[in-house]
Amino acid sequence: MNFSELLGLFKEGKTTAHSHMKNLLEIALVDSHFDDSEKALLKSLAKKHGVSQKKLGEIRNNPDQVSFELPENEN
Repeated sequence: MNFSELLGLFKEGKTTAHSHMKNLLEIALVDSHFDDSEKALLKSLAKKHGVSQKKLGEIRNNPDQVSFELPENEN
């Protein structure tokens, strides 16, 4: 699955969106370099999918509080 396919898995404003934001944050942070373009992309995606900036910060600061949700299908 490529990055654009991962983005297509969002369900607006629901816990699944939180789970996907957590996954994207973890991908962005894996190299220990969270640059401005990554931040801007995540902020844009969060807004588009009904995740507030406050919630995005909470997810980043407390990733263990967001449960992983398996996508409903392979697409």
